[in-house]
Amino acid sequence: MDQGTLMDLSLIERQVNVIFTGAPGTGKTHLATGLGRKASREGYFVRFYRVGEEACRLNLPFDRGLEQNL
Repeated sequence: MDQGTLMDLSLIERQVNVIFTGAPGTGKTHLATGLGRKASREGYFVRFYRVGEEACRLNLPFDRGLEQNL
């Protein structure tokens, strides 16, 4: 995916999720925050997740034996 595709926010209209991966300190959070701020300025609702937090949230029903409710 190129920079222009990210910056024109067309992924939002197409309902495409974006996940940045890489080693610590390579700018993933900086990129995600910048894109989120731009989308917010354009009138979109923005939500930012850290992978660890989301993994815990998704595993919680399994830990409680509630996986059939997903």
